[in-house]
Amino acid sequence: MQAPPSIAAVMALLRELNELEPKRAKNPGKNPSDRQKTLLRRIDAVRAQLPGPILSHHDRIRARGKSSVAAVKHWVCCNCFLQVPSGSRANLITLDDLPICEHCGSYLYLDTPPEAQN
Repeated sequence: MQAPPSIAAVMALLRELNELEPKRAKNPGKNPSDRQKTLLRRIDAVRAQLPGPILSHHDRIRARGKSSVAAVKHWVCCNCFLQVPSGSRANLITLDDLPICEHCGSYLYLDTPPEAQN
């Protein structure tokens, strides 16, 4: 049994998945192109590396047409444009747990270093 991925690795996988999924054809048909096959294989590989609960949360948000990850700029979530509560800021800096926006439910990551957030 392999060790669970780190918080930073999970966030990188989620960000990649959010970039790849919109590029996927809605209905690839019976003969998807080589590019679509490669894209689908990469999506499957990324999804296989994510823990089940995180993948489920991602799928629920994506089903609503939203991105499951959001950058935080100047302590504001870039998905819902609401301020990140001060209690969640420490978690964003230390990455002890996977931070989630309390307003929109997206996983959060710092777009700039914490010193530049002020």
